[in-house]
Parts: sequence; C-alpha cells; structure tokens
Amino acid sequence: MSRIETVTTTRLTTPLHTPFVTALRRTTTTDTVVVRVVDSDGVTGWGEAPQVWQVTGESLAGAQACVDGPLAAVVVGRHPDDLAGLCREVAGAVAGNHGAKAAVDVALHDLVARRRGVSLPVLLGGTALRVPTDVTLAAGDAEALAGTARARVADGFPVLKMKVGTDAATDVGRVRAVRAAVGPDTRIRLDANQGWTPRDAVRVIGALEDAGLDVELVEQPVPAADLDGMAWVTDRVGTPVMADESVYGVRDLVEVIRRRSADLVNVEAREVRRAARRGHPAGARPGPGHGQHRRLHDGDAHRGGRRSQPGRRARHVGRLRPGRRLVGDRVTRRRRDDLRRGDGRAAGRPRTRDRGPGMTEMLEVAVPVTTVWTSPDAPRDLDEAAVRDRPDAGGWADSMGKEVRLGLHGRTETQLLAGDPVEVLETAGAWSRVVAPWQRSSRDERGYPGWVRSAHLDTPVDRVDGPTAYVAARTATCLVDGEPVVLSFGTVLWLRELTSGSVSVDLPGGRTGTLDPSAVRLSDKGELPSDDPGPVLEAARGFLGVRYLWGGTSAWGVDCSGLVHLCWRSQGVLLPRDAHDQAASPRVDPVPLDAVQPGDLYFFARPGERIYHVGFVTAPVAADGTRWMLHAPEGGELIEDVPLAPHRLETLVSAGRVRV
Repeated sequence: MSRIETVTTTRLTTPLHTPFVTALRRTTTTDTVVVRVVDSDGVTGWGEAPQVWQVTGESLAGAQACVDGPLAAVVVGRHPDDLAGLCREVAGAVAGNHGAKAAVDVALHDLVARRRGVSLPVLLGGTALRVPTDVTLAAGDAEALAGTARARVADGFPVLKMKVGTDAATDVGRVRAVRAAVGPDTRIRLDANQGWTPRDAVRVIGALEDAGLDVELVEQPVPAADLDGMAWVTDRVGTPVMADESVYGVRDLVEVIRRRSADLVNVEAREVRRAARRGHPAGARPGPGHGQHRRLHDGDAHRGGRRSQPGRRARHVGRLRPGRRLVGDRVTRRRRDDLRRGDGRAAGRPRTRDRGPGMTEMLEVAVPVTTVWTSPDAPRDLDEAAVRDRPDAGGWADSMGKEVRLGLHGRTETQLLAGDPVEVLETAGAWSRVVAPWQRSSRDERGYPGWVRSAHLDTPVDRVDGPTAYVAARTATCLVDGEPVVLSFGTVLWLRELTSGSVSVDLPGGRTGTLDPSAVRLSDKGELPSDDPGPVLEAARGFLGVRYLWGGTSAWGVDCSGLVHLCWRSQGVLLPRDAHDQAASPRVDPVPLDAVQPGDLYFFARPGERIYHVGFVTAPVAADGTRWMLHAPEGGELIEDVPLAPHRLETLVSAGRVRV
C-alpha cells in the first residue's frame, strides 16, 4: 500500500518584470514557499504558500517551519487516498498559519489527482475546460496605466483588475484614463486593497458611477476589520462590493453575510480549503465573472438585484447628497436568537402571581432586547417577533415599512437591554407591569413605566459592585451555553473574568457568557465617567443610516431621545429617557444657541408645547448661520447628520451640555 514518504519545502523568489504597487505595498519580486509531497510510488503533488506581510501577517520562515515540522508530521506515513482525513488533521494541527496549511492541502489534492490520472479540476468535480480570469494593473499614474491597459488587452485579456486606493483624490482620473484607452468592451474591476475610508469609498465609487465608467465591481474598499464600514459603503453604492482580506475562513464569511457587508467574496485557496468541507454557508452561491467570486445571498429576494429595489441604491446616495454629510457607519441588521438556557427553554420565566399593596420584585432583562408596551393589548399581530418568548428585535424592526413603524405610536414606550434592572409592580397573564430605574422619567420617579413579557425577565445577578463590561461594538456576539447570542450596543453586564482572549460576564438567571475583548469596554461601577463628548458623538455616528423606531433604544432602531440616552449610557452616564426630561435634567446645563459645540444637544418645541425632539450638535454654528445636527427624525426616516431645515429652525428652542 502506498504511503506518503516525504514533505519538503523550498523558498522561491521570482523577479517581476514590472513593480507591483498596491495601496498596501510596493514589491519587485514575488516570494513563496513551494511544498512538495511525494508518495512511495514516486508520485508528486505540489502546493505553495505565497506570503505578503502586509496582508496575512505570516512570513516565509514561519510557513516553512510550520510545513517542515507539525504539518509534515501529520501526513508522512499516511495513505494519500485518505484525503478527507488528512486535510482535516492538517487544518487542526496548528493555530493560524493559513498559508502553510493551504499549501499542504493543495499539495495533497494535487498528489491524489495525479495518482488517479485526472486533472485537479476533475478531482474537485469541475467540468469547465476554460476559466476566464483577469490581469492585474499595478497602481501608477494615469498615462502609464493607460499604456499598460492597452498592452494587456492586446495580449488577449478581456478583464482588467486595477489597483486603486493609493490616492482617493486621483483614483477616478486613473480609471477614466484606462477606460478611454481600452474602450467599452473590456471589463474593468477595481481593488482598493483596504486603501479608502468608508466616506472616501462612497465618494470615489459614486463619482465613477456618475461618470458612466462601467466598473464591474470594487474589491475590499475599506480596512479588512471594518465590516460595518464596508456594509455602510455597500448600502450606498450601486456597484457590487467584494470582500477579500476581510474573509479568511467560514466564520469570517458568515459574519460578512450577517452584516450584509458585501455583495461578493473573493475566495483564495486557503479559504476554499476550509469552506469546501462545509458546503455553501448562509446560502452563498456562485456569482458572475470567474469561479473565485461568490455572490452573497441571505434570503432577501432583492439581494443580487438591488438596483431595481425601491428605495435602495438610489443614484443620489452614490455620492454626497447635497446638504448632507455621510459620516460613520451602519449598525448591522441581521440578528441571531436571544439569551436562552442550555436546555433550550425560554430564558427566565418568573412565576405569575398577584402582588398585594406595596409588594414588588426586582428582576433583570434576560434577552438581548425587550420592548416596553403601553399595555398587554398594545402589540399587533405583526409585532409577534418582538413579544415571543425568544424575541427577535432586529428581525421585527427590519420587517416594518414606514407606515407600519408609524403605527407603533401609542403602543411602544421604550426598550430595555440584557441585564437592565426592572421593578415588577404586578403581573397579568404572560405580562409584567414594570418600571425601569435606569431610564428615568417624570411619569414615575421609580423609572420608566410600561408592560413587558414576563418571559423576558429572570432573577438578578447576585452582585452589588465590581467591574462591568459595556458592549462598545455596534453588536457583539456572546456565547451562552455554547449558543451565539447577539447583544446590542450599550448593554452593560457584570464582569466575571478577564483573560487575554475572552471576557466572561455574569447574566441574569445564574448564567454566564463569553465575549470578545475587542467588542467591550471595561469599567468599574465606582469609576467616574469622562466628560469628553467625543466618544458619545462617535457612538451616535455609528447609527447613521439606521431607521427611526418609535420607542427604540437598541442597535436595531432608536427614536430621537433613545439615541441620546443610549449613546450617553454607553459612557456610563444615565440621562432621562424622554427629550423633555433630558432638557430638564440637572445633568444638562443650558448653553447659548450661538455657543454650541460638537456633542451638545439641540432641543425643539412647538409654541405652547413641551419639548418633543432632541439631537446631537455635530459642528459649531457656521458663519452663514448653518447648524448641523445628528438625530433620529420622527416619521420613520433614517438617522442622519444634516443642516437644520427651516421647519427645524422654527422650533429650535434651546441647547444643553451634559455635565458629568
């Protein structure tokens, strides 16, 4: 029986005929580790691990050591036809080192294909005899790029992939020069290699669209880790956005799909190795162009054809709309299920019982978001997702159009987040009448009043002091009994344990959860909050593009005062919940309207009525009197950062500055 006898490596450096320039690097050579796997019959399989420090963080020396050591130890002596088992063991042999593992994986596949006398595509189940590809044009000046483009088209390449992102101010001109050089029939793709900010990406792509330069797609427009920023770009341009450096495996791919960060993904060998054994997660399916691209499909009937979707990808959002500033990024809109026990039962269902006069019970919210209603009869049939035992606040918010959202007026009061305390005043069937002490209100000195589902509450964490973890990301995945639970920005939980790789928190009902340290801000309940409004305003900018939700106080929808309350809460400051109470709060000092600074609050009232609207000041008053405000406009519109319109100026009555 044949066995794998040797696994050897060789470093290879090959000079390039033309320097390769991208937004990340400039090189005159290509460097790789070549892997050779030989069996006892003398059959050889080949693979390679090209290294790019700026992209992968992996080195040639590290890849070679990994292959020569632990990976070779896994495969030497094994039968090569045990391909699935070998690849599985290679994948689990070491952490990271994706390039090295991919090189051995490819070499094993190549070996098996050669043993069977078939090509590697046939071994993998392919039927295509030819696969169209593109040729890359390194970043350079417009004239040189135009000449190179003409030469590559003359060589027979029908698709050009231009490297951009080195200078957003001149990228459009370079693309225009290439398009003029090659004519309308050649397909042009762009790769920004993480070189743009989200705002630059929208500006450049919008300008390309307006100029009619017919760009097929734009690859990795923003930094790899900024999935929310890429989602913000994807939602505002008509050109398909492709993720590349953002996806190194199935988990990354699922996260891109969940956040709707891209339309396509560029899959390389190291990702194919891990993804192929899991099928097409979350409905990924082949897209246009060549076989490396996968279009992301998440069940929305309009995905993949959004140019025809009403209200999406309108031309005016392809670039800066007159009178608007596009700032910040978008809160993700795809959610997972709520907190639940390991046995699958609904989280924390307190026993329903009558309470005598003066008898109350303190509980805590045991689901990511619970909506507070005016009465148990207030929810409509279409609000079922918000009131089920395991609520889906995000899916509920996404399901409602403008008119349906407006129908929440008089039905919803506010929302509470996981870990928020409530005082239960009475129960009626499956409902509890509560007050929420963290949301102060002139309606009840104990806290904001209303009705919540009893199934959304559980016993409090048995802690009175100590460090806490604030969810600082737009959303954060918390593992509870091995189940992923998505928490909202602004959630505050007791810190249980901190390690280098995780944050353990205590949850209502005696449960614990684990969060990524990058998603939280650690604090101590005795720690004084900062009086710097910068982080608060930055948090508010994170909601730009989210739709207004009456009573909303979570990552998946806010109203005007809910936005202010939630953003200040994220910094440890508990302002009252409603706009008129915020204006009257002793924490808010009056500020002359002509002396406002970013982070201050504008308050609005109609003649003879109390304050009904609030928003964040985002710029000092301009010389021409223009005032900028970031706010959640009533009526179901998107959260926006805009100059005050005439009707807003007519009702602007005061300004305030939060005092810590």
